[in-house]
Amino acid sequence: MRTISVSALFDLRLLPCSHIGSFSFPLLWWKTSSSKNKLTPVGLVVTFRMSVKLFAALLACSVSLASYADALAVMSVDFGSEYLKIAIVTPGAPMEIVLNKESRRKTANIISLRDGERQIGDPAMTIAVRFPQYAYRYVLHMLGQKFESPAVEVYRARFPHHKLLKDEVRGTACLQYSDTETYCVEELIAMMLNNSRETAQRGAEQPVKDIVITVPAFFGQAERRAMLYSAKLAGLNVLQLINSNVGVALNYGLFHRDTINETERTLMFFDMGAANTFATIVSYKTVREPVHGIMEMIPYLTVRGVGFDRNLGGLEMDMRLRDHLADKFDAQKKVAESVRSSPRAMAKLLKEANRVKQVLSANTEHSAQIEGLLPDIDFRTKVTRGDFERLCADVFDRVQAPIEQALQAAEMSASQLEQVIIVGGASRVPRVQKLVMDAVKMSELGKSVNSDEAAALGASFAAGAMTKGFRTKKFGVRDLNIHPVDISYDRVLEDGSSKHVQRVLCSRYTVIPQKKIMTFNKFHDDFSFSLDYGDLSHLASSHVLQLGSRNLTTVTVTGLKKLVDTHGVDNFKSVKAHFSLDVSGILFVERVEALFTQPPENATKQAADDSEPVVKQHDLSYKVTRRDISPMPKSSTAASSKRLRRLAALDAEREQIGMARNTLETQIIDLQSDMHCTKEGDDCSRLSQKVSDMSDWLYGEGSNADLDTLQQKLKKLKRIANKAKANK
Repeated sequence: MRTISVSALFDLRLLPCSHIGSFSFPLLWWKTSSSKNKLTPVGLVVTFRMSVKLFAALLACSVSLASYADALAVMSVDFGSEYLKIAIVTPGAPMEIVLNKESRRKTANIISLRDGERQIGDPAMTIAVRFPQYAYRYVLHMLGQKFESPAVEVYRARFPHHKLLKDEVRGTACLQYSDTETYCVEELIAMMLNNSRETAQRGAEQPVKDIVITVPAFFGQAERRAMLYSAKLAGLNVLQLINSNVGVALNYGLFHRDTINETERTLMFFDMGAANTFATIVSYKTVREPVHGIMEMIPYLTVRGVGFDRNLGGLEMDMRLRDHLADKFDAQKKVAESVRSSPRAMAKLLKEANRVKQVLSANTEHSAQIEGLLPDIDFRTKVTRGDFERLCADVFDRVQAPIEQALQAAEMSASQLEQVIIVGGASRVPRVQKLVMDAVKMSELGKSVNSDEAAALGASFAAGAMTKGFRTKKFGVRDLNIHPVDISYDRVLEDGSSKHVQRVLCSRYTVIPQKKIMTFNKFHDDFSFSLDYGDLSHLASSHVLQLGSRNLTTVTVTGLKKLVDTHGVDNFKSVKAHFSLDVSGILFVERVEALFTQPPENATKQAADDSEPVVKQHDLSYKVTRRDISPMPKSSTAASSKRLRRLAALDAEREQIGMARNTLETQIIDLQSDMHCTKEGDDCSRLSQKVSDMSDWLYGEGSNADLDTLQQKLKKLKRIANKAKANK
């Protein structure tokens, strides 16, 4: 019999505490029999002394076990440009950030591939400094982008040591690893997602397949589909792509649930990360809704307006500071050639620039120093906060624009905001905070949200809420589509001329998810229509270019002419195309149908003439052709999946080898410390010599031993240990 304690319901480490009070409420344990696999609740009333805020947040964030037999862990990944944060929801750990192998709460978004060995996260960062050409980072910027995209051009300029090739089938960018091997962006992201799942499974101690992934709100259709494809390659089932700004807002709402009531509260979240910046205006309010037949007050968050700059972030500051340090080094004339000719040295300077930037957030000056920037040449120079702000002056000039865009989109003024809360690592820069305060005319900013983990935790709640195995306290979310989509087609007029028709399908700031129906009543033959981005005048021209192709999809409808010929043109009513803008913000065609009128069944002619006609639906065939980024061919998908499985198998084998080496080394050291021989030539000394020989082998020719060899050595060492024990 297994007992699940109350710790399976709540994780108290996440919750704040103030205003102490006493509360009595029932706690439940669930006991399940291995033979019947049936849950039996056992009740107990316990009185706790806790805060009002703690109690409210506990109820808001609790995840109870609806069916232990069916409940599996779900996960979320806040897929940032520089770091990934991974959270899980399990019966024993609702909304919990998972530690990676290095016991860190975030994982560097970087992969290295060198000499057939793959590293991910912190180990790859080490490779990135020594061998930058073998380490791939910030590839999220190129996801779902054409090879000619400005985003790809920016990546090429920032990381010239990488060779980018064009996928001639899809027109996207690939990174060349060797003369015979390249990796598409989706494959690299799939590697990160698979590594994230392994981290989640270690934390949950069970398999994990369902996931919610954060994406930037400015992601278009091609970018969102590309992320789904990456998850597919990793073998994950995506419950939702949630916009990262909504994940942050949801996390805030969950932990401030007790402050949400019928009076609307409006806040702005200003999020400046490594690569992009968002200003999101969100309102919180309770709404009366039926829940299981009972009317309850449900808290809702509604996105009112979004402003963004997809190229403004901490990385741009790091690049400016890196180039400044390079100029400083060159000015010292320690070598004839510029330091820019060495990719390794530039990688070291970028790492140091990031460190100096962080230090200057709390200090007015600091020394940048790198030992061995070039062989046998050290580098040291002082950098002041004034230097840094001068270098990034044009970057800081762009900070306030997303705030103004968000206010304009929400049709609000800054005075209507209750608070502005800063999120994201780059928002810690003092100059950024000053500019934000000036833009909203406030003397202080809210810092009550965990900048690193808010989006991941909000996404994990969404994952738990979408999974049948868990029951969560409801929290409604109304997110918005920020890229309008139009539908267009050509129609032949009676005089034989053609007329181009364009209509709005999904307007800007349509609430998602959303169902749409478009009616065509002038076609009697097979026809086609296109889905394209609509009016994007609210976006800067650079953002429009990075959104990619304006033409999204062409849909060709067939079978209409045959139906019209069969049922008669006089009975034809219309064609209806059904669309879905799903919870992930992806627009697709659900079905297309033709409607014909016909008399009611079993009616006489006179009765039929006097009766209302019946409309009969007939499904039509349709073919969808992508005009932005073509889907990956099945053969390429199969090849990618096979390659990723091979790399995963090599990683697993390498990890097993490492564990076997560590075990062998530990046992050798333990035996050497335990064996105290008094005579030369006796059994003890001979066994001791065998242990010494094995130690020499391990650090010599055994340094590259395979798993089978190490396991054989472990067996041999165990026999030696048993003999040594028997001789005591």
